[in-house]
Amino acid sequence: MKKTKIVATIGPASETALVLKKMVSSGMNVCRMNFSHGDAKWNLQTIKRIRAVEKKIKGKIGILADIQGPRIRISNRSTVSIAEGESIFISDGHHPHNDNYKKHLNLDWVGFYEHLKKGDVIFIEDGMIQLEVLRVINYGCVAKVLVGGKVKSHKGVNIPAISSHLGFLTSKDLADLEFILSQDIDIIGVSFVASRSDLKNLKRVIEGILEKNTKKQIGRGRKRKLKMPWIISKVERRKAMRNIDEIIDESDGIMVARGDLAIEAPQEKVTIFQKDIIKKCRKKNKPVIVATQMMASMVSSARPTRAEISDVTNAVIDNADAVMLSNESSVGKFPVKSIETMTKIITTAEKSSYNDVSLRSVGKLAKMLFKAKHSRKRSKIVYAQDIKEGVKLAALRQEDVSIRLKTRNEDDKRKATLVWGLR
Repeated sequence: MKKTKIVATIGPASETALVLKKMVSSGMNVCRMNFSHGDAKWNLQTIKRIRAVEKKIKGKIGILADIQGPRIRISNRSTVSIAEGESIFISDGHHPHNDNYKKHLNLDWVGFYEHLKKGDVIFIEDGMIQLEVLRVINYGCVAKVLVGGKVKSHKGVNIPAISSHLGFLTSKDLADLEFILSQDIDIIGVSFVASRSDLKNLKRVIEGILEKNTKKQIGRGRKRKLKMPWIISKVERRKAMRNIDEIIDESDGIMVARGDLAIEAPQEKVTIFQKDIIKKCRKKNKPVIVATQMMASMVSSARPTRAEISDVTNAVIDNADAVMLSNESSVGKFPVKSIETMTKIITTAEKSSYNDVSLRSVGKLAKMLFKAKHSRKRSKIVYAQDIKEGVKLAALRQEDVSIRLKTRNEDDKRKATLVWGLR
């Protein structure tokens, strides 16, 4: 059985109970719900469906609710095709279009142009489309198309030069948090974290919502106190890398969100950042997820590329707690096959000699693992009394020792689905 966990994004390709069950059987541990997409009705139905599947399999399925954060998006209703060399007008959609330009794009950030200057680069859809600002004019800017393509509605936009003006939590995030916490979700992914203060503010918001929800439950005769969910900080800004140590300290876990990070920072440094973050997280006993385009070709192909196989293998050898699928499982043609393939890659990497981690620590938990590892018993099992101890044991990374969580706490059991080797 593999130790590295798989997080899979749920969407139209994977929302049915049948597909969800097959994905779990194939190796999925955590369902990621991307709150950038889907409405409240869909989200509620999907959560109920996941919980129903969980009861049938008699195991635990984690749910990671990923809030959007201050994401800029294309707000045009229809697709706009733009070609290299064209000049286009970009506005926030709140003012009349400039008739001097045939092509117009609207962004959902009111007044974004106030922060722009000539030469700033605008990236669309993880950098697949690129524009350069030529000049800022009334109610918008004129940009030259560097790399063209079809710009679809609701696609993400990055403007690294002015991202610091975006702030942190949005009104949408606050509404989504109210819903997420009402559903007893145990893991929350937080986008565009830049500092410790961002996380402290978020925790105050969550504590306020939980206090309100707990009072409601007590009023209905339920005595169960609602617990603080795990906060997984998504590292996707240059400022986050500068503040990475304080962000790890203040978080319950980290997601290396390579898509935005490769735009906000030099793309050639992303793999080094990934390795550094994983190393820091292991030292601080914090789970870490590697995400974005891990097996992107499997959106339309039944087989991954050789580079994608290497990518997943290296994340496992680097000792990530989990690897994540996005479009592959949410809108791709092969959601179950993607999980099956990723499981095979993980299992092979974990069995390799490159995945051996020595027990350098001489602490109490390391001694427990050392004793179990060198036991003559066929079954080598160590029991963690709670989720904190489980995470610490997992951070020592011993392939031939099973770590079991010995608790009746349902919240901890679901959090364990994200932690390397913890059952």
